[in-house]
Amino acid sequence: MKELRNLNRQLNHHAAVLLPYYLAEEQVHFVLEQKDPNFRKPYFDGALNIIGGNWNKGLNPEQSPLETMMREVNEEFWRAYEGPESLNTILGQKFVEDEKTKPLLAAYDHSKVRQIQQIGAMLLDGAKYGADFYVTALPPLMKTPLEYGLTVFTKELSGEEYEFIAETIKQLKNKVRTDDLKRDGSTVITNLARINADNPKFAWGYDQVLSYLLENGIVPCNKAEEPRSVLRRMGLIQIEPCLGLTWERSYEALERTGREYKINEPKK
Repeated sequence: MKELRNLNRQLNHHAAVLLPYYLAEEQVHFVLEQKDPNFRKPYFDGALNIIGGNWNKGLNPEQSPLETMMREVNEEFWRAYEGPESLNTILGQKFVEDEKTKPLLAAYDHSKVRQIQQIGAMLLDGAKYGADFYVTALPPLMKTPLEYGLTVFTKELSGEEYEFIAETIKQLKNKVRTDDLKRDGSTVITNLARINADNPKFAWGYDQVLSYLLENGIVPCNKAEEPRSVLRRMGLIQIEPCLGLTWERSYEALERTGREYKINEPKK
């Protein structure tokens, strides 16, 4: 990954995500999203993804990536209302053919919903700023190249929190977040050794992002774990770390540096 040189390109949107991890004695475990088997084949079907979502200028009210990440976690873990969202609108081009989602029916009783809500509260409690990136998605993944901003936050789980989350995921058969039910995704726990052994796909360049976090000590790695990176990486996504520029503050502050977000209108 190279440091960004051109600061005049326009950003399509901003992604804000949260990487929960648990550092066990032998290895670090990650709580991730897994896309459904039919999502943007053959690129992102069944791909691993860091939990979070997107901010679109003019469509979302948040003032900062932190607020966007908090909204997404609250929505996905049943702590706030989640309105309809079009990925094609966010990206400003047709990315998926069918955007229909399943209705979020009363899949769980009150006790299970409260259990999921507890996870959301755990993830936000003590979440920390991690790193910023510019992401460029290239054809044929996209019809036209698309660049956006990305802020990653991290949350180190305690042993008790990790056990609670792992048990809930097991009880609910990986259907924990709202997206798991509406879009046939899954919430999964994995580790670096398993990732490199199984060679899963990653969506949106998060294989490169995860490697950057590990290699730079932003997410700690057990001393015995080598290599400290994801071996298989997708070539249609370019990730550029924003060295010396932090988006902990606001989107407005970012735009004052010369990078503006465009406003995407819904496609008719």
